[in-house]
Amino acid sequence: MRVSVPALGTALDLPRPAVRVVSLVSSATELLFTLGAGETVVGVTPYCARYVEGLSVPVVADYVDADPEAIRAVAP
Repeated sequence: MRVSVPALGTALDLPRPAVRVVSLVSSATELLFTLGAGETVVGVTPYCARYVEGLSVPVVADYVDADPEAIRAVAP
């Protein structure tokens, strides 16, 4: 599986689909839940709960600051 960000000119090749995701953008979190992939989300920002009712995963970052230890702790 290839994940790319054309605007940044980056790409990441994953050997298999992601099963543990840290979502740092509320719209991406909402989309993952809408698509039925909410069980893969293991970390979010504090803003994600506004868009996903009953969200109960750890907050590991916000838009300008991340907690590397918290991200490692959820093992994405």
